[in-house]
Amino acid sequence: MQQFGGINALNYYFIIILTNNVGLDELLARILTGCNATSYMISSACAFWVIDKFGRRVLMLTGLTLQSFAYVMVALSVALLSTAPFEWGIVAVSFLFFYYAAFGCTWGMVPWVYQSEVNSLAMRTVGAAAATSSNWLSGFVCTQFTPSGIENIGYRFYISEALSSLVRIKGVELTLSPEVFAVFNLGFIAIVYFLYPETANRKLEDLDAYFDCGSGHSTIIPIGDKSAKSSKRPQEAIEAEASRVAMATAIDHKPKGSTAEHEEDISRTVRRCHAGILDT
Repeated sequence: MQQFGGINALNYYFIIILTNNVGLDELLARILTGCNATSYMISSACAFWVIDKFGRRVLMLTGLTLQSFAYVMVALSVALLSTAPFEWGIVAVSFLFFYYAAFGCTWGMVPWVYQSEVNSLAMRTVGAAAATSSNWLSGFVCTQFTPSGIENIGYRFYISEALSSLVRIKGVELTLSPEVFAVFNLGFIAIVYFLYPETANRKLEDLDAYFDCGSGHSTIIPIGDKSAKSSKRPQEAIEAEASRVAMATAIDHKPKGSTAEHEEDISRTVRRCHAGILDT
């Protein structure tokens, strides 16, 4: 998903896009590429401050929305470039910068953190390896078809012809539609919303418990499932940890007296642990 959001299609061919599609000279394109890399670095650093505050889901959903909007505006600007080259060129470059800034503080970092958090303890290393390999494979696919697409159909490379519609802007008729990467980004919003639970401020065991068959949670996240969406640790996770601590403490001590007395000791331990965890 990260790669099909279009980041490496821009990364590797940014200068070519600025010269061939936007119409800039090579020197200016190289200068803008350096400026864009600087702003991208700054926006990526901002992710350190927002990833835990707002949560993984919010950043992923926000990033997809902003990235899709940026790509549509870039495609529109390049399509209208012949009517006012200077003005629409500024718009196109501005939204390319905007795309990088949005990606840097959202999808630039979140997938690398999320793939190591969402998997169960038993599958964490396998899941991380699979996620990383699929990421680079997707990047390879995107970068392979980008040059030929730009060369053969120009800005229409970013257009999904199946969804095209005829519009008139400033007297110029254009066949426009959401560009390919914009469609990908919009489609990914539904995937993240319904299939990706929040992992911020969770312990590793919390995700195991969430996906457990007896947890009451479904694979598809319901709209009202707050425990899957909140960036704060759910109450059920706090209570489950209290029970685990109490049971571990009880097992370490030999039973005293009858079974009923032992069960009462466990119940008291659960209540004490629960209260202690809530206080902290």
